[in-house]
Amino acid sequence: MSVTEIEFQARRAEDAPAAGIEGRSQWRLTWQRLRGDKVAVASAVVIVIIAGLAIAAPAFAALTGHGPTQQFPNTGISATGVPVGPGKQFWLGADELGRDLFVRILYGARISLLVGVVTTVIGTVAGLAIGMMAGYYGGWIDTVLSRLTDAVLAFPYIILGLALAVVLGPSLPVVIGVISFFAWSGIARVVRGQTLSIKEKEYIEAARSVGAGPWRVMFIDIMPCRT
Repeated sequence: MSVTEIEFQARRAEDAPAAGIEGRSQWRLTWQRLRGDKVAVASAVVIVIIAGLAIAAPAFAALTGHGPTQQFPNTGISATGVPVGPGKQFWLGADELGRDLFVRILYGARISLLVGVVTTVIGTVAGLAIGMMAGYYGGWIDTVLSRLTDAVLAFPYIILGLALAVVLGPSLPVVIGVISFFAWSGIARVVRGQTLSIKEKEYIEAARSVGAGPWRVMFIDIMPCRT
């Protein structure tokens, strides 16, 4: 290639409009990865279907005319005392008390989803807060919170759940409380490790240099990056 051709190519490169580089957020990157995973997509579809059926449980109860605790000893139990199987009246059959299994499963799914969502939110919020405080402040705060996290991870939650059920009685708040108490520890350990790495980045030092406080740095600068 001659000098004239090189100058011509360089002139064309200077005159060409610069192609814009579109930045992608962490949410967009996560969505792209999930969208390319067939197992994740199929799992999401199943979860949406289950959630939709659970939300529509009262509509199915009205459609079948069977309440979740309503007993049908004449039609739900045969003359020999055996619960009837799936059919037009009882879509999934009946239990030993003549109650509609399909309706009861839908109402049970509502409770399961409620417990899952509430405990996940509580555990995530607590894990994020404790993990970031331990990783950001360090020192004795990190020591105390890290040992607390290790103790919670090592404690058998089934024993605590059974003990509380005996003392307080089995109830939904007890289940939510026990699961939430043990849900945050794993999240806190992961967040602490990420915070230890991210807090040494240049943009974190820049945020501190302009007067950003610890809470602003943790929840505005550090948290959106990896959590």
